[in-house]
Amino acid sequence: MVGVWVLYSSVFGLYSLMEVLGLMPQEVRSAGITLPAIFSPLYGDQNIDFVGYHVKRTTVTVLLHLLLPVVYCLGLGIVEPEWNMFNPWTISMPLALLWCASFGAALVGITTATRWYADSWKSHPLMKTLARTGQPPRIAASSVNLEFRDIDKFVASLGGSVVIVTDSWILQTNVHGVDIVHQRDAVLHVSSSEEHSLTTEGTSAQYLNISVRTHIHVGG
Repeated sequence: MVGVWVLYSSVFGLYSLMEVLGLMPQEVRSAGITLPAIFSPLYGDQNIDFVGYHVKRTTVTVLLHLLLPVVYCLGLGIVEPEWNMFNPWTISMPLALLWCASFGAALVGITTATRWYADSWKSHPLMKTLARTGQPPRIAASSVNLEFRDIDKFVASLGGSVVIVTDSWILQTNVHGVDIVHQRDAVLHVSSSEEHSLTTEGTSAQYLNISVRTHIHVGG
């Protein structure tokens, strides 16, 4: 018979994997029951402040995902009470190391989120990306926010990410970050193409896979 901890670990591991890699089914994301979505009232309205919304969203997401190991250990102690997960005097060495690794991940998440918040988000990766556009980050953020409100922007969902093209910017949101490049700095490359038949009469459509690169140095 499969142990309770095996079943628990399998379910928790699968959920965590889908959560961290952005592989949640569209139905789950639409229902708003992913971890970041649960805390969405904290982010504001991306239609008003796109940059501020995603700065807060990605910060909360990174923090929550680095807290998952601690949550796993707490649950493991509940489903397997005889393992003495909550007793530091009788816990086994492997489980003690598991606790240490979990608390280490949580500490990294808390420290990172606190550092980003403490300096008014200046060290957040999204703000650093905006700083490399050649404009002051706040000016670039205002431009992105303004153009995101335009109803004529192009929006396409690609799995766990969303691509947005405005008059001046190309944006791609993903689970843990946002890629932003000004169109003047963008270089488009057709990486592949596929042709699919749409009707029996031979009507077809060609799909292009386009990668976006920038000539701006993005190192630290």
